[in-house]
Amino acid sequence: MKKLLFLVCLLLLGMFTSCESNNGDYVGLKQLGIDKSKGYLNNYTDTHGGFLGDGCTYIEIQFSL
Repeated sequence: MKKLLFLVCLLLLGMFTSCESNNGDYVGLKQLGIDKSKGYLNNYTDTHGGFLGDGCTYIEIQFSL
């Protein structure tokens, strides 16, 4: 019984530590010094809504030179 409880706790711990909200690879428009109001939305895709909200957001903004 103790082994089963230990395995369940270990499984739950593994599940919670594998969820990461941001891995540091995100670069926003503010960091690049870009004003998004000067461009227009070219493409937007959002695949969130599955189990625990898993998915990706893809936003493409086009700017003229």
